[in-house]
Amino acid sequence: MKNSHVVRLLASVALVATPLTMQAQTSFVASRASMSGSLLNWNTIYGPNGTSVGAGFTATGLGGLTLSTTGPSSVQVLNQGSGWSGGFLGGEPVLYSSGSPGALSLLFNADIFGLGANLQSNFFGSFTGTVKAYNAANALLGSYDVNGVSNSNGDGSQPFLGIRNVAGMRRVTFEVSGSIQDFSLGLNLATIETTSNTTVPEPSTYLLMASGLAAIAAIRRRRHATSR
Repeated sequence: MKNSHVVRLLASVALVATPLTMQAQTSFVASRASMSGSLLNWNTIYGPNGTSVGAGFTATGLGGLTLSTTGPSSVQVLNQGSGWSGGFLGGEPVLYSSGSPGALSLLFNADIFGLGANLQSNFFGSFTGTVKAYNAANALLGSYDVNGVSNSNGDGSQPFLGIRNVAGMRRVTFEVSGSIQDFSLGLNLATIETTSNTTVPEPSTYLLMASGLAAIAAIRRRRHATSR
């Protein structure tokens, strides 16, 4: 009976030893404090309050990364309190989808491992925010929803949506939905992680584990034989 337990344990190790599956995992990040990356400041990247970001415009100077931002129509940079009268903190730059419903998409030229920001619907009231991540082949890696209430309090009360993937992401989208009339959105300072925070075990690690368990099984078999 003891040997059968070891065999089952070895089988479970074999099932776990699928690095590609582990590397495809995504996770949701519920607060900016839980992320360890740097900030993407839309005023620095695109320009001051009132700047329009043209279709296909690519921002550079992001530590070797380039960023292409697209929306359902044009994208605009506004600032909380002077152009954006919403629920972000005063003075924060906001990336705004210019009154058109649809996803705001951030596309990078190389893999990133985490991205998150506070999100607000342009129309006051309850809404659902959604963040999605895609790989270089544009395959969906994960999607998460968070409920929020859009307001004009200027108090930083808007929900944070962050997403991580241990194998890397190329494109992240943000969108809003619900019973509101206007599905356009604003996105404040984004936090980006350019290194993976999750260590994926190498295949050699799994082999070492399997070898150790096999040795234990052999010892137990010998002990069982001598006890008869």
